[in-house]
Amino acid sequence: MFWWGSGGKIQEGVKFMSAKKEKSPLKQQQAQQSNNNLSIADKEAFINNLFENLEGFIEIREIKNGQANTKYFKNTAELMEYDPPADKNIYIATMTRNKKRGRIEDTEETRVLWADYDDVESFIEIEYILDTKGLPQPSIIVDSGHGYHTYHVLDKPAGAEIQPVLKELAARTGADSHATDLARIMRLPDTMNVKDDPVKCKLITINKNKFNLNEIADLLGVEPKKPTQNSHSKPEQAAEVLGIDYKGIMSEVKPFCIKSMLEGVEEGERNWILGRLTKHFKNQLSYTKNRTEKIIKVWNTKNDPPQPEGELLVSFNKYWHTDYNLEACRIKDKEGESIPQLQQIINKYCDKDKCMLSEKIEFKEGQPVIEYNNWLLNHIKEINVYELIIYGVLAINKHGLTANRAAEIIGITEKTFRKHANKTKFVNVKKGIKQRGIKDLYYLSKKGTYTLGRTKISYAAIRLLNAELKQKLIKPIDIKVYMLLRYIEYKSKSGEVYPATTTLAEKLNSYRPRISKSVNRLEKRDIIKINRQKRRSNTYKFEIK
Repeated sequence: MFWWGSGGKIQEGVKFMSAKKEKSPLKQQQAQQSNNNLSIADKEAFINNLFENLEGFIEIREIKNGQANTKYFKNTAELMEYDPPADKNIYIATMTRNKKRGRIEDTEETRVLWADYDDVESFIEIEYILDTKGLPQPSIIVDSGHGYHTYHVLDKPAGAEIQPVLKELAARTGADSHATDLARIMRLPDTMNVKDDPVKCKLITINKNKFNLNEIADLLGVEPKKPTQNSHSKPEQAAEVLGIDYKGIMSEVKPFCIKSMLEGVEEGERNWILGRLTKHFKNQLSYTKNRTEKIIKVWNTKNDPPQPEGELLVSFNKYWHTDYNLEACRIKDKEGESIPQLQQIINKYCDKDKCMLSEKIEFKEGQPVIEYNNWLLNHIKEINVYELIIYGVLAINKHGLTANRAAEIIGITEKTFRKHANKTKFVNVKKGIKQRGIKDLYYLSKKGTYTLGRTKISYAAIRLLNAELKQKLIKPIDIKVYMLLRYIEYKSKSGEVYPATTTLAEKLNSYRPRISKSVNRLEKRDIIKINRQKRRSNTYKFEIK
């Protein structure tokens, strides 16, 4: 059975798109209405442009639910007889294979230079980009369903020497750099893209234009040259041996942290992340144990270093058969207490801006009100403003933060954080384990107040003050003035706050005009309100508490 329709002929240099729609007869529930199948002439032209008179096997790969089924054809005539299923993603290799395998070292010859464009709205945009870069228009354009593939047909067969030309073509025109490897597979026109909403892969343009490899290389400023080293990687070998499509599986994974972890992790993270991946594939994607085990084996080859397979499988079986809940975004023990060492691992792979669960994740925990030790506020003239902010951030993250995470929250360098955190008597450090990649944790110490009590300030107020400071809308002295006023409020039996500016200046080791400017800035930023009196000190009230 042929995999094309009837009618229509190839037209030299003419773009075409059939308007008639029909549903796939094999999988109507998976296929939306699409264009008529290609004519025999168009199909034959596409195949011959890619493979006519080449040595080696032509590879077709069928992928469904992460499972790959590979077929090899001896020549174009055999391939013309291929009938692709409508419920699978169908890919065709751009280079022939010297044996029935899909590794880079198995690639033989090609007749095309290819490129994959994902972030373009129309093939016309690609034509415009090529024109502005002084490059010729492609011989073939394929609508892949969610992007476009282009082919510049060569006047004679080429081998691995096309690699630098492919890379520069992608770099120059904004194509996908990951689609430049020699073992690349591309969408087969007139088949269905069923990754998300099913859509037809269509042949948009085909003409008889052919190009000389050296001339295109000259336009790009590169030299056709065979790679000096084999770029085939262990993960690809493992995936091929185990018969799984690792990249296809990664495309099914939605959480950003899981995608990041699947790219490989460091020693000290492997075992716990193994459990998290195992539970995700079992509980969220409903994969079988056998399939998940294969995925884990490939993932292990990406780790630095890989874990011995015997140990890996023992841990995998333990995680598979236990009821551990390792999928939460906040990692806690049985008593509900945070586990900082594990939390910092997941934070490393988390990107809340890209996470579909970001609105459900609480990135900070603890009470919304911070109880500042009044011994600290009583010695405020000796305290740096960042020590006050660090106190607040660590108070709200009571189980500790790494230096880089705390510095990120505050908006300072890690060096600055360490300097001030190590200086204050209210911060303790729990040493990490370098060999396992566990970093030091900084947390607030439980020191007494020497009968001075504690001043309650909302974490929202601390965040606001810090944000204003970062934007240079207020100065460090302004935060110290605010904190001192709150301390005076705590000590006031009447609840009124009316210290003289000279008193504030003395307690902050400053001078009166500077303090006057400071309270005015706080008022201007709606942080405090000043009731100015003629014959007595001003009275202060707090807009932000």
